Amino acid sequence: MLAMRQATFGSLAKRTHLRTRSGTDHIGEREARKLEAKTLIEICKMARKHEILQNAITASTQLENLVQPCKDVGLDISGVAALQAANVLWLDGQAVPAIDILSTLVQGNGLASQSIEVGRAKLLATLVRPREYHSVRVLLTLHLREVGSRKHGLKSPTGS
Repeated sequence: MLAMRQATFGSLAKRTHLRTRSGTDHIGEREARKLEAKTLIEICKMARKHEILQNAITASTQLENLVQPCKDVGLDISGVAALQAANVLWLDGQAVPAIDILSTLVQGNGLASQSIEVGRAKLLATLVRPREYHSVRVLLTLHLREVGSRKHGLKSPTGS
């Protein structure tokens, strides 16, 4: 159902003749893009909730690909796209890249200008997931070790 909704809004955003013929010209490209992005966010959330990683990755990638078309119509969804990407990385067990993305978002000043709200409190709550790790200390130690090895040109402990 959500995939059909996303496809509908994506088609309406791309094709003016569909908006005028269907009588939905009051939606406009900007609103259609925003609804398409919100639908992709819901698809990503649902896929993560049910731990269907491939669907979450697909939705997150489509959302990232929608950032520029949204900018072209005056919408900024880069923050929510990055948040969804971080959440997918986290689900896939890639904590360090997820933390990097979340840290960048927390430190950024562009959250207020986002067209789809990404609150600092939500980012911090996402950054600290006590159910999934025994302590924040372990999480930060992993992150600092990875950052330190990159700065000094050393291989990461995982070999990647």
